[in-house]
Order: sequence, then structure tokens, then C-alpha cells
Amino acid sequence: DEVEVSDADNALLISASRKGELTLKKEIKVPTPYEYMNRLIDIPYIQGYDEIIIHFEDAKVMNLVVEEAEKLLGMEIVNQAETSCTLKNVAEALEQEFDNILRRLFLLIKSMAEDSYAAVKEKDYERLKNIADLERMCNKYALFCLRIVNKYGYKNSKEEKFVFHTIAVLEQLADHYTYICKHLVETKEKIAPETIMFYKG
Repeated sequence: DEVEVSDADNALLISASRKGELTLKKEIKVPTPYEYMNRLIDIPYIQGYDEIIIHFEDAKVMNLVVEEAEKLLGMEIVNQAETSCTLKNVAEALEQEFDNILRRLFLLIKSMAEDSYAAVKEKDYERLKNIADLERMCNKYALFCLRIVNKYGYKNSKEEKFVFHTIAVLEQLADHYTYICKHLVETKEKIAPETIMFYKG
């Protein structure tokens, strides 16, 4: 929690503000595309920053920011100048939908598991390619859920770290299903029946 200081009736009041009540701003410098990394934007987003200002020298950085912004649920580019741009949270109402978004993440990964098993069994490589494309949406949901836990905490504070870790593991699970799908699409590798049964679980 943050400490809030205010002046009332000639008295100095000091109180703790609750998580999420403050509007947090972050400024970062990314001079060229060679110095750009997605995590430079992802980490402040997960940490709960509502406004992220990116300063750059090479306009090509802007293209990378636009691409990454599409992965961040609730964030949009609200200002663009010659050497900077601003990402801002424009969907505060959406932040009350944590349980629904987390449920969507669970269901999406469950769908990836079931559909990839069926596609592997049937050697349906086009379907495997489509399943791999779902990773982008999984990442979007996972980053959003991590952000909400960081910004507001969890309804049961004792479970907060467990929930945060669970979300991170779910995102990694989606990555692994994606790697499997992409590998099979690229190699057309023959899968032994025992391996398929193991994959079914």
C-alpha cells in the first residue's frame, strides 16, 4: 500500500491508500529497435501502471510498440508524437472482470489441450497451426490477470501469491502446447501410439 498525505482543518492527515487507487505512470527510453524488448512494456503493464510513456529516436520503435499494445488488454495508444507515444489504460470497468477473464484463460488452455490431442491423432496439421495461433490470446488474458493481481491484490490475500503463480504456470502451459503444435506442423513428425496415449493423459 502507498502512504497518502493530505491537509484538512490545519491538520496533517497521513493514511494508507488502497491498492489500485493511485494512477501510476512510467516513462521508458528505447532509442532504437535494437534496444527494444517486449518486456520493457509488459513489465510495467503487469506491475499495474496505468500510463506508459515510451521515448524513442528511431520511428521504427513505434511499429514495435503498436504490435505489443495489441497484446495488452485495456491499454491503447492515446498519444503519438515524433519521438514518443503514450499507452494508457482505457478500460477500468474491464478490471472488475478478473474472475471471468481468468475463467476464459482456463477454458482456452483446456480447449488447446483437447483440440491438439485430436489434431495429433488425426494428423490434421492445419488444425494444429490454428491451435498454435491461440497462444496470442492466452498471453493477453494471462498478462491481464497478472496485472490485476498486482494492482488490486486478490480477494483472499492469503491466496494472492498462489493465484499469481497459477496464472504464470497457465501461461507457460499455453506456450508448451504451442511449441508442440508448431513443431509438428514444421516437421510432420510421426508420433508413436504410446506417445499419443500419454499425451491424452
